[in-house]
Amino acid sequence: MSIPLLILIDSVRDYLPVIESKGFRPILATTDQTRAQAIQDHGADIRAVLTRGATGLRADEMAALPQLSIVCSLGVGYENIDLAAAHTRGIQVTNGPGANGFGMSVGYYNRRARPECGYTYFDNPRALAAESDFLVVATPGGAGTHHLVDAGVLEALGPDGYLINIARGSVVDTDALIAALAEKRIAGAGLDVVDGEPTIPDALKRLDNVVLTPHSAGRSPEAVAATVALFLENATAHFGGKPVLTPVRDASLVPA
Repeated sequence: MSIPLLILIDSVRDYLPVIESKGFRPILATTDQTRAQAIQDHGADIRAVLTRGATGLRADEMAALPQLSIVCSLGVGYENIDLAAAHTRGIQVTNGPGANGFGMSVGYYNRRARPECGYTYFDNPRALAAESDFLVVATPGGAGTHHLVDAGVLEALGPDGYLINIARGSVVDTDALIAALAEKRIAGAGLDVVDGEPTIPDALKRLDNVVLTPHSAGRSPEAVAATVALFLENATAHFGGKPVLTPVRDASLVPA
């Protein structure tokens, strides 16, 4: 019997036959109205939800899904999925890291080193920026990463460096970035996200060394295909009684 799957994002519409072939019964609900209606009509049966960080899944919605056992975020972000509610219910949450990579030499900053990844670890963002030609911001939003890229990091990136933000606008100090771009203290920026979007500062739009895209960097056909494949691996493993590949682990929910 197929597993009822609530899908809250439209970008996977073309992949519904693939999802069905893996044993799921997709219930597509991509607007606030259809989302609420789908939960009302199918809430008693839904066992899995496919969403993304910005779309999320609220605690009250989880409460209306008594059979729910896994929530999968198609991309890396999961900021609007209520992790505390999921943790309380024992609901598995996964995300989709690693589906948008390029063939470059990579260094990284993280809260802790991960030697198993094989990349060069830097213990602070400024040190990473100083060694980078392209500083790519790929981290969840929230209080813990607010203005992680500040004036000091941009200064370290230097006049030949480019900032690429595919994460959340709040991670970058926008005023500091505008100043660095205007004064040519960095070479340029590619911004898929801006703090306060869709409202964009006029000073940013006037610059000739910045490229702005409408929060769509992870939606190339290749990236969507890769994230859908990862979702299916996670969901299939979960319902097969095996560990998921990319679980979301929130340190704030782990007992001290």
